[in-house]
Amino acid sequence: MVAQLLELTRSRLAGGIPIERTALRLGGVVAETLDELRLVYPEKAIRWNTLGEDELPGDRVRLSQVVSNLVGNAIEHGDAKTPVTVTLSNRGDRLVLIVHNAGRPIPPEEMCRPESIRRAMAVL
Repeated sequence: MVAQLLELTRSRLAGGIPIERTALRLGGVVAETLDELRLVYPEKAIRWNTLGEDELPGDRVRLSQVVSNLVGNAIEHGDAKTPVTVTLSNRGDRLVLIVHNAGRPIPPEEMCRPESIRRAMAVL
């Protein structure tokens, strides 16, 4: 929690959060993050599928935060009786991460615009 507070302060006062890019396998980052989430939510089933991946440059900590936020939201807002499914697939020159739950869909007016998401992911 202290680290998160320091990051928040840095992001607001120092003009952003530092990014440390290294070569990594996103599947490994996702698997580790899901293992942590299973400890936090032992009553929730989380399914993990990987359909191939490549090494890519990215920030392991930031990518783990993204996965944790997406899956945590799916757990919190989804149907408690059905599993959350996380799938990573290789689609040519892209890796696609899909988090799915059986909850009520997010209304379109509450979703981020695709260009905002692309800009955020380009940083990671």
